[in-house]
Amino acid sequence: MIPKKLLLSLMLSGMCFMSTSPAFAHGDEDHSGGAKPAAVSSTGMPTAEAKSEDFELLAQMKGNTLQVYLDRYRDNSPVEKAQIEVESGAIKARIQVYCPWRV
Repeated sequence: MIPKKLLLSLMLSGMCFMSTSPAFAHGDEDHSGGAKPAAVSSTGMPTAEAKSEDFELLAQMKGNTLQVYLDRYRDNSPVEKAQIEVESGAIKARIQVYCPWRV
């Protein structure tokens, strides 16, 4: 004979399992992730960047001034005395690299 407490707990467990409903997939929704939106600059300034195995370059327009940051990719150290030319349409200019992190 099965004790009453065991029988009661088995009955309650069975009722709990019977009252739950399985989860089913629905609709034709694509959950694969797809293309992610492009990152937006929060500075509000026109910004451009370029990277290579050796260097990183960041250019920002601040008013009428184009500030250019150039550093070595492996350790973020500035590339001093670099010679960079900027060209836009008919304008071509040699610029000085901006190194605000100088100690």
